Amino acid sequence: MSTAIQVIALVISAVTLAYLIKYVGATEIIARQSIRQVEATFRPALVCVPGRSLDEVPKLVNIGMGPALEIEWHLSSTIRDRIPYLVPNLEPYALRYFPAMKLLFETTAAT
Repeated sequence: MSTAIQVIALVISAVTLAYLIKYVGATEIIARQSIRQVEATFRPALVCVPGRSLDEVPKLVNIGMGPALEIEWHLSSTIRDRIPYLVPNLEPYALRYFPAMKLLFETTAAT
């Protein structure tokens, strides 16, 4: 009788251990996802804002929560620039004007 009780206790302990291992694995996945979610809230998010008139160059704005570092932008092989950093919620960064830049459309004076 005592041997049967010990075997049953061993089986119950083994099942409990299996569920505990499964629970720890699920908790680890949840913890990793939580860390990713928190890190994502502090990432930069850059958007390009067109100028208010045709003469203004476009501007970059960091609408994210974290600083954007070592930003590179290019429109072609000759029209490119590098910005060392862009802090969120500051004045938009005006992109440098290049002589080769052309507007998509141009207005004409009324005749």
